[in-house]
Amino acid sequence: MHKDALTNIHGQSNYRKAIGYWVGFLEGVIACKEITPNEADALKAQSQDLISKFFDEDAQELITELGQLWPDVTDELVEFISDIIKYRKNDIQIDDGVINENVFFGFLKGIASDDVVNINEVDALLNYVGGRAWERNEIGSDPRVIEVLKVASLAIQDGKIDAEESAELCEYITRVVGDSYADTGISEQADVPQLDGTVLSLNDIKFQGNEFCMTGNFGVPKSIIGKAIAARGGSVNRAIRSTTRYLILASSGSEHYVTSNAGTKILTAVKMREDGKPIEFIMEPTIKPLIDAL
Repeated sequence: MHKDALTNIHGQSNYRKAIGYWVGFLEGVIACKEITPNEADALKAQSQDLISKFFDEDAQELITELGQLWPDVTDELVEFISDIIKYRKNDIQIDDGVINENVFFGFLKGIASDDVVNINEVDALLNYVGGRAWERNEIGSDPRVIEVLKVASLAIQDGKIDAEESAELCEYITRVVGDSYADTGISEQADVPQLDGTVLSLNDIKFQGNEFCMTGNFGVPKSIIGKAIAARGGSVNRAIRSTTRYLILASSGSEHYVTSNAGTKILTAVKMREDGKPIEFIMEPTIKPLIDAL
């Protein structure tokens, strides 16, 4: 199906996901009770990313206010952002009493956007999931999210977050939502998560007799990648199966993912690894030499 047609069909759903992720990101950024330089830049980048997909007056106004209020009038900026959060949650009918996956992923991205997590942000994270119907939500069974919450709970036991605990928390968060703005200078809804079990070298991929699957928006047609895999004795299936050995992730995620930065294929593969299946992940840049050789 043509990309534009798919966008039209899923337009309203994609809009809600994009707004939800952005609102969650805003919540995460202001959770630290101040706005650091990296967070200010990340706010601007995340808002620009939203506008590139769906023009949004609040996102545009926030970019303007960042230029006028930060860093001199930070309290007013935080209040302005709080008003946006309240209004937009009501606008897209996001209930504070339940976990919305896209808002939560945006929130995680926001609290770690400057690659530092402080005591206020950890408090906000644990309060975020407290009292909600967490166990009835699919995200509550995601082993990566469970690990983030476990590490956060242990770190806060002494009432403070030191540099080592902050770094560890940021590392666990990247497994869910990708690297921070401070790491990459990029802040997008479709950032690719950093996953355990990622193959780092083309030489480590065993093509012969193994089954591959792909997800995301690749720089070349998937059929081209499939031919390169077949030429080396591998096979490609459109869906994740028990026999899938490798899942290849495009450098850019898809706006049609079930959550903001992970489609059902990624979530399924993560759960398969948790259950002991030998599935591994391959990032698009890792297989680029394979494509260039065609």
